[in-house]
Amino acid sequence: MDGFEINNEMRWYDPKTVHWLERLKENNQLPRPIFLSTGTDIHNPLKEWATRWTELLLNPEELKDPNWSVIKKALSEGRTRIWVDHDYCEPFEAKLLKLNKTSLTKRVFTPDFSK
Repeated sequence: MDGFEINNEMRWYDPKTVHWLERLKENNQLPRPIFLSTGTDIHNPLKEWATRWTELLLNPEELKDPNWSVIKKALSEGRTRIWVDHDYCEPFEAKLLKLNKTSLTKRVFTPDFSK
């Protein structure tokens, strides 16, 4: 196993896994680094929105050219940090969908609507 998704969509967060892995790492009980990540598969941005982010901890040299091999190396070395926003709220556009759920036009253009 290379890592754990400890957050997904906008509802589930597993702080016990974070604590457990940090404890194993502190006690040198991990045979190799394990990364933590958030869910990256938002299926409908009008119903699910970003409330968690995975930060790759890259060194200054890697930041100059963050290509796929740099990303894989950072993940394999467990260099991630999780950012969680527990005060999430619906984006404004999602509220517009509730006004008329049957309108295909409204569903397609909701992100372009404004107040």
